[in-house]
Amino acid sequence: MELGVEKIIDKISAVGWRIVRGGPIDPRPVSSLFRGLFSESESEVEHACRSFENNFIIQGELCSGAFYIIPFLIAALKSNIGIGRKFVYELLYQIANGFSDLKNEVRFERVFDEFHFFVPSLNVAGVPLEIACHNAVSEGFPIYISDLRGSEEMLTMSLELLYFFPQFYDITKPEINEIIKSGEVSGRSLELLREALITLRRSKV
Repeated sequence: MELGVEKIIDKISAVGWRIVRGGPIDPRPVSSLFRGLFSESESEVEHACRSFENNFIIQGELCSGAFYIIPFLIAALKSNIGIGRKFVYELLYQIANGFSDLKNEVRFERVFDEFHFFVPSLNVAGVPLEIACHNAVSEGFPIYISDLRGSEEMLTMSLELLYFFPQFYDITKPEINEIIKSGEVSGRSLELLREALITLRRSKV
């Protein structure tokens, strides 16, 4: 199901960003930054991406807002996001690759709607931020698999995320083998898929 940008943005305000952002550098509402990812101007999309990084992933260190923005980034990949797609992948990669002291926790509840997202809650046990972010990024797994059939750029960015989840090797392997056998890809894309099978198998061990 393809999601529209307005449906996604409509849910963003429910998160309560004043609680989770932790002293943002960019004072604009998160919904405004998020809308920038859907711009037709690559410079505007890139600016929005950098603003998210400055708010949520500071020099590789995760802020709590990074966790709460993940479902919206994944939802964006289900939309007609256009040129912003690669920047969403870049943000998800930065979050998956980020770090945080295990003492830093998030306490949250899951909200189920047309897509699910998280809201802060003090009534549940805390989860280490880094672990919570890793698990949340993994929930986009079906989309990352689907984008293996896209352009070489999308294939590369999808694989970069899939490498974080070797535990899904038994699911990823047949999907990649099917693409290879179908003859849909050739050249560098074919090489990348074959290399991915080796890398994922080694990572699983």
